Amino acid sequence: MNILDAKYPLKSIYFYISGACNMNCKHCWIEPDFDDFSKASFLDLELFSDILEQAKPLGLVSIKLTGGEPLLHPKIFEILDIIKKYDLRLIIETNGTFCTEAIAKKNFRV
Repeated sequence: MNILDAKYPLKSIYFYISGACNMNCKHCWIEPDFDDFSKASFLDLELFSDILEQAKPLGLVSIKLTGGEPLLHPKIFEILDIIKKYDLRLIIETNGTFCTEAIAKKNFRV
C-alpha cells in the first residue's frame, strides 16, 4: 500500500521556529525571549529541510510557522524558499510587526 493511500496521512506540521518575540502578550504561553534576541533559540535550517524532505512523501501538504515571532528567524527567507520548493501551503502565525513587503510578496498555494 502506498503511504499516500493511508487512512491517516501526515497533512500538516506546526513548526515553532523562533524562541524570540518582540511583544509580551499576556495570553502567550510560550514564554519567548523578549529582551535579547541573540540568546534566543531558532530552528536549524538543515533540520527543517530534512523534516520536510521526509514528511512530503507521507502526505504533507501544509506548514504552519509560529514561535515566538517566526519572522524574527534569521533565515526566514531561506525557510520560505524551502517551503515553496516543496509546494506546500503556508500559514504564518505572526504579530505582523516584522512583515515586510518582500515577505508579503512571496507566492504560496492557498
